[in-house]
This record gives sequence, C-alpha cells and structure tokens, in this order.
Amino acid sequence: MNILFLTSKNPYSDKPFGGGAETSCRLMAENMSALGHNVIYLCEIAAKGDIERAREEGVRLHGYNTLFFSRFVSSRQSRVLALLTVILTSKINILYCFFELRNLQLALLARQYSPRLRVVMRMAGLAWHDDILKRPNRKARYQKAFNSIDCVNFIHDNLETMVRQKLNELDMDVDFKRSFVLDVGT
Repeated sequence: MNILFLTSKNPYSDKPFGGGAETSCRLMAENMSALGHNVIYLCEIAAKGDIERAREEGVRLHGYNTLFFSRFVSSRQSRVLALLTVILTSKINILYCFFELRNLQLALLARQYSPRLRVVMRMAGLAWHDDILKRPNRKARYQKAFNSIDCVNFIHDNLETMVRQKLNELDMDVDFKRSFVLDVGT
C-alpha cells in the first residue's frame, strides 16, 4: 500500500516544534514502512538532514520547499501541485492527516484529481473546537471537511463521544462515514 502523511510541521527536524500530532504521524509512518508499505511524508519545510533521517527509517520525506513547483507559483498553487505530483507519481492509496484545516482541505481537493485516494483524519483532541470558537467563520469549512473525509482515526475510545458533544455544542451537522480507534503510533 502507498501511504502519504501530510502535516505542516516536520517531525524529522532537529529543531523543537511542539507537535504531538506530527510525532504520532512519524511513528505511524515508520511502523507502516517497517511493515513493508511505501511511505511518504509531506510537510512545509524539509532540510537535507531531515530527509536523510527519514530515509534511515524507511520514509521518503518531502517539503514543499524541496519540490519543483515551490519556485514558480504562489504558495497555495505550489502546495496543490506538489501534493498532486506526490499522489499521482507515487500512486498514493491513503492520505493520513489530522484536523489541521489547511492540510485537510488540500487533501480533499487532491482527492478530486485522484478518486481512488482515501483520506483518513487523525482525531486526538479538540483544538478544532477551540479554533471555531475563536474564528466562527471556520465552522462551515470544518463541517464540510469532516463530512468529506473517508475515515476518522480516534486515538481513544471516549474521544468519539467528546467530539460528538462538541459538534452538538456548535450545532454542526457532521456524519463521519467510518471510524476506528487506534492509539498513538499504532
């Protein structure tokens, strides 16, 4: 299987970044690679040393800054072109991300060009809820994204109930198509 992990922060960087979700995605990427899957990780910026560290773990790391399109078009366009290039050339089956809105929307846009692509979203907390409270105009964007993903990975049994409560609090009409519970790094 060909799996793409998509986050903004780079978990292979030697600079501190405070990204728990990214660290979990890194662990999953490395475990999936060890099981024989083709694993690619795409993030904002990847330095040469980061790429080498990932390669040692069986993961191909790309940063938007290292891909061809980053030099020629606007930021959003370069992200879309880079993501599509990775998805189509590597024949990605599953794109795994978390509820980072910009990346989630990019993943769903890419799926329009690669219908076989399945988008799995990691749900580990309620930061999306806080984001909506701070920026109510994002509610519709989250709702559309949450309803469009193929599957949700809850990291704890009780999290689905908590998410449902927060969705109800915000009067959001979300129906996750599929879900499963697996803990961090599984």
